[in-house]
Amino acid sequence: MLGLSIILDTELQQRGWRRNTLAAESGVSEPTLSRIMNDAAYIPELKTMAALSKALKLPLRRLLEACGFDLDTTTPLDDSRRVQLLMTAVPELHTFLAPLAQLSPADRQSVITFAEMLAHKRSTTER
Repeated sequence: MLGLSIILDTELQQRGWRRNTLAAESGVSEPTLSRIMNDAAYIPELKTMAALSKALKLPLRRLLEACGFDLDTTTPLDDSRRVQLLMTAVPELHTFLAPLAQLSPADRQSVITFAEMLAHKRSTTER
């Protein structure tokens, strides 16, 4: 995503890092970083964005929003109900969503919204 690429490029410049430094700090491979930086249509996996967030000490929310995800979507459901619905809709997300209780409320909200958007994208492409 172009927004994510801009953020990463800016952060690298401010730190005086090269991509290989970010790869070492985050555990994200250099080919993946290259794809993020050069392919405007590519949306990295959430675990990749979480690793970049941690390495750069940036809020995960900022990186998700840079990918175009609207994290301020309001919903009348509480987090636990949203997670339950997601795990029913996309069973393979169970392992991914189960440890949400360990996250801060803001990061939990971001991850749930991200997963909902992926589930929605999946449901629209399967039609």
